[in-house]
Amino acid sequence: KKADPPKKPDEPKPDPGPSADGKDLFGKKCKSCHNSNGDGKTKIGEENDIEAWTVAGWKAKWTEAKIVDIVTTGKSGTKMKAFKDKLTADEIAAVSKYARSLGK
Repeated sequence: KKADPPKKPDEPKPDPGPSADGKDLFGKKCKSCHNSNGDGKTKIGEENDIEAWTVAGWKAKWTEAKIVDIVTTGKSGTKMKAFKDKLTADEIAAVSKYARSLGK
C-alpha cells in the first residue's frame, strides 16, 4: 500500500466578492437619484445637492465600508434611505462595490 501524499495546509481561497449583480441593482435602486454614472445630475440629485462621485478625490474620501454602511442604514440629514430591509447583505455589498467603482 502506498503512503498518502502529505496534506498541504488549506490555502485561503480568494474572496470572490458578492454574487449579486451590483450594476443591475444600481440601475434599479440608485440611478434615479445618483444617475447612471454617479454624477448626481438628476432632478432628485440636483434638488437634494447629491455629491458627484465623478470628481477627483471622491474615492479617497469614501471607503467601500462607509458606502456599505450608508446603503445599509441611510444617511442622516439627507433623503438617502436605509436599504437594510429591502436588500440582502450580499446585494448591499454588490451595489456598494459597483457604486464606488463609478467614483474617481
